[in-house]
Amino acid sequence: MRWFKSDEAGLTILAWLTIARGLSYLPPLLSQGRPPAHWLEGWATPAVWGAVWVAAGLFCLVATRVGAWLPAAVGMAVGLHLAWAASYLLGTLAGDTARGWVSALNYLAVSLLALYAYSRERVQVLGRNNDEGE
Repeated sequence: MRWFKSDEAGLTILAWLTIARGLSYLPPLLSQGRPPAHWLEGWATPAVWGAVWVAAGLFCLVATRVGAWLPAAVGMAVGLHLAWAASYLLGTLAGDTARGWVSALNYLAVSLLALYAYSRERVQVLGRNNDEGE
């Protein structure tokens, strides 16, 4: 149970959420010719965005083992989620996506919960040969 309270556990959750988002942009899960759902999606093809999201998620997974990379990995994943939230919100304000704010809430929630979790005291996972027998 101690691992679940660690920064690495939080990053693992964030990683899989980010990877899942990336996979959702790849065929056959998404038609590559469909119009963008929001402004930022129009900057690249769905496959490119899929690769960006999956790469960020994989970087997060690697960072669970390379502690020095943890801040960059959190920043990358949170940054992508915040960018998508902002793009959906701007689409709603511009009148392009009437219910884009609903999607924005999901991206914003992931971002804010991650920032909340990482602003708290850091919990380190101890090795297998420690006093607690983990």
